[in-house]
Amino acid sequence: MKPLEDRSKIPLYGIIILLLGVIFYFWGTKPEEAPVKEASGEEVVVLNTEKSSSKVVVQVAGAVYKPGVYSLEEGSRVKDALEKAQGMLPSADDSSINLAAKVTDGQKIYIPFRGENQAPSAPVNNAFGKPSPMPNQSNKVNINTATLEELDKLPGVGPATAAKIIEYREQNGPFTTIEDIKKVKGIGDKKFESLKDYITIN
Repeated sequence: MKPLEDRSKIPLYGIIILLLGVIFYFWGTKPEEAPVKEASGEEVVVLNTEKSSSKVVVQVAGAVYKPGVYSLEEGSRVKDALEKAQGMLPSADDSSINLAAKVTDGQKIYIPFRGENQAPSAPVNNAFGKPSPMPNQSNKVNINTATLEELDKLPGVGPATAAKIIEYREQNGPFTTIEDIKKVKGIGDKKFESLKDYITIN
């Protein structure tokens, strides 16, 4: 009778082995799904971070058609900001505007009106009703030694024109008279008239 009992156990062993095989199969393949989901989730986070950090916000004011606050792509130029503001008005003074300059987050871009930065030919009343003094020799800007920042403060002179003044004197030597500044590109008779009382060569 023993051999008969052994034979009846064979199908039972087969079922047990089959069940164990199924369990091990599902147990071995299930954990592999998790890393895939985690990896894709991390990728989405990285992409979103890069996208959110590629914008800068600037304010455009002054002689433009549509002053306001605008969002631009990182690396944009002043020219791009002005396009957002529908461009400059006909009365804008763009002589000191560097359209190729890169904008930075939080920057204010101001476009002056014509004549706004020009010095008065005679003393005028300030906010307190007192005459504004004309510059004397001691506080005039020496165009032969002034830095870009000092030249930039002159009426009608912006960073671009200030850089041209420095470039001219480096290539041609010091100015011998204040009238020589008219040899700098962008400075004509009209601009010189607004500058002459504020500059010196000594």
